Amino acid sequence: MISDLPSPVRVVIVQPALPMYRVPVFRCLAREAGVELFVVYGTEPSIPNAEAVGFSAGCEPQRLIGLGPKLPFVWQSAQLRYADRRHADVLILSSNSWSLSLPLALLLARRRGVRTIVWGHGYSKNAARWRGAIGQRVRLIADAMLLYSRTVAERYVASGVNAMRVYVAANCLDQQPIQAARRQFLEDPAQLNEFCREQGFHPQVESILYVSRFEVANRVDLLLKAAALLAPKRPWLRV
Repeated sequence: MISDLPSPVRVVIVQPALPMYRVPVFRCLAREAGVELFVVYGTEPSIPNAEAVGFSAGCEPQRLIGLGPKLPFVWQSAQLRYADRRHADVLILSSNSWSLSLPLALLLARRRGVRTIVWGHGYSKNAARWRGAIGQRVRLIADAMLLYSRTVAERYVASGVNAMRVYVAANCLDQQPIQAARRQFLEDPAQLNEFCREQGFHPQVESILYVSRFEVANRVDLLLKAAALLAPKRPWLRV
């Protein structure tokens, strides 16, 4: 599929936003020999955009489309503009079944000789069956799919999709700064003790950590209600 591509390969990634945890991924990809990377990102209220450090990028906001107060559909004109060999050899687009521009961009890229990859979960946990089926058909227009879960990838292959078109990149965090902080605390126990003191931790404290976005769908309210029920029996519990 890539044997006829030039070197360096011009890769354009169009994302709805630029979250901080994606920056190390793009930075590593930009350092790859033979890759010329450009990242296009939009704006989402629930995701603050990080600074693009170590790779070329540009912000092009997407539009929300709908009737009345509901704006369920997304239109990202950059998806169509970069579906052109003047700009990209490979175009990587976010998989979103609410995107009206995605299928058009994939079809346009195919006609213009641009290789395409759709990147995402590969399904929507809140989608109606009809929308899920449409989303799957849209993803199959692309040359390849990059999925977060091996289980989902296996489902696509079991349904008849060529395994050579399905790839897995587990959604994870950059471990380098985490491991650096861990080494620093292990080498300086006094600093670790001071950190625990500042945060109010001590051996009797039981802590529950929530690591995700504060969105209604994540049901943080259940965590708070459960903590309230446990509080009388576990006075040192912290959330």
